[in-house]
Amino acid sequence: MKDKAPRQGRFLLLYFVLIFSLAGFTYPNASFAEEDYFDLPPELLLNAQIISVSKRPATLADVPAAVSIVTAEDIQRSGVTTIPDALRLVPGVNVAQADSNSWAVSIRGFNSVLANKLLVMIDGRTIYNPVFGGTFWEAHDLVMEDIERIEVVRGPGGTLWGANAVNGVINIITKRAQDTQGNLVSTLYGNEEKGTLSMRHGGSFAEDGYYRLYAKGFNRDSFKDPDGGDAYDEWDGYRTGFRVDRGENFTLQGDVYRLQENQFRNESFLVAPVSILRRQHLKYEGANLLGRWQGKRDDGSSVSVQTYLDWTRRNEPYNFVDNRTIFDIEAQYNWPIMGRHEIIGGAGYRFAADNEEITRNTSFDPLGRRDSLYSAFIQDKIELAPDRWYLTLGSKFEHNEYSGFEIQPSARLQYQPDDHQTWWAAVSRAVRTPTPIEEDLTSTLATAVNVRAAFVPNDDFKSEVLNAYELGYRNQITPTLSADVATFFNVYDHLE
Repeated sequence: MKDKAPRQGRFLLLYFVLIFSLAGFTYPNASFAEEDYFDLPPELLLNAQIISVSKRPATLADVPAAVSIVTAEDIQRSGVTTIPDALRLVPGVNVAQADSNSWAVSIRGFNSVLANKLLVMIDGRTIYNPVFGGTFWEAHDLVMEDIERIEVVRGPGGTLWGANAVNGVINIITKRAQDTQGNLVSTLYGNEEKGTLSMRHGGSFAEDGYYRLYAKGFNRDSFKDPDGGDAYDEWDGYRTGFRVDRGENFTLQGDVYRLQENQFRNESFLVAPVSILRRQHLKYEGANLLGRWQGKRDDGSSVSVQTYLDWTRRNEPYNFVDNRTIFDIEAQYNWPIMGRHEIIGGAGYRFAADNEEITRNTSFDPLGRRDSLYSAFIQDKIELAPDRWYLTLGSKFEHNEYSGFEIQPSARLQYQPDDHQTWWAAVSRAVRTPTPIEEDLTSTLATAVNVRAAFVPNDDFKSEVLNAYELGYRNQITPTLSADVATFFNVYDHLE
């Protein structure tokens, strides 16, 4: 069984490389308009498109939600060196650095290193860890110069993005290959940054094909403990990858990464010594391959298909080894505008194969899982009064192996008295689904002679449910100044 899974993974990897390569090179030529955010005037920056709210391009002024965008220019001018630090620029996002190699990032409460009510994506590929329930930010240390923008939606996003988009959605969008032509070398050194080197090369092929290759390595020092000693949380790593864009229709991209990090882990006993801090050396590695195709018709309709293969392995010596492969495919269709209706819909399938390696302190039952997730969504934006009143209705339908069938509907009412102001009111439902740790893991907390205290799994664990009510207002006061305010009331059920 252990030999079969890697062979299947390699087969799927080669299969998708072949399919997407063929698809990319058989589509008609198209041209792109070059966009340099550093050359755009402020009034055009404020009209930058956002896709994370409606799964179709829309300007910030037209979005009936609490949304913020961190642009490439924001990242460069702020001097931040990690994605969590870039998120500190966003109002309403709580960012806390737990140690040198881990962050707690959340929106609208419930913050922890593994904030399980926040869905995070990179170019539409979810990096929410379904086993631990949360995002390991240190594993996604991208080349900061390659980020085009970070879209942050404060509030539920389950209607379009599915489970775990409870309190918010963060979508990190990287630049197109045609926007990263030429060579780039970036280096960094300081008292905490012990050395970071990023290299990138971008080129072109045929008439409308572009590519980039990149590599990054870093070494970050440990923090200091209260006594001024070494906090044992230094870390280092490297990653490399590529992106290919063919016209406006096709994208193929992939990454390979590996990092090593040090952490303390507390081990408890029922007899002296009651508690021991053990040093553990973690290894986190992974690879992913993503392909996206989209086609547009003259009537305004469009169809897109995205699929990815994602493998990760996290080795925590005193906990367990999480070895996981995810295959995901989703199709979306945007209908042409039909009178007052703008309708989008889609369906998807996700397969996850987990193979857990246990230690003396943990055990899983079963050790390996094969889980399937089926999903579909539909959303209709209805124009109630021309250019003034809109009503958006939609819902996501999912079936998973843990909690069964889930429905996540929403309704949004939007009023635009003029081109500069937007009022909105929303009612939404979102869920956070159980994880294998909650349903399958037995973890020892403390031991003594013939006595053991432990967490045991619960097969009847229910999804956490949010019913959210929101009211907001946005005003583009001047071309360079905007303001928005959002108030919300959240009701949670079945919290862990």
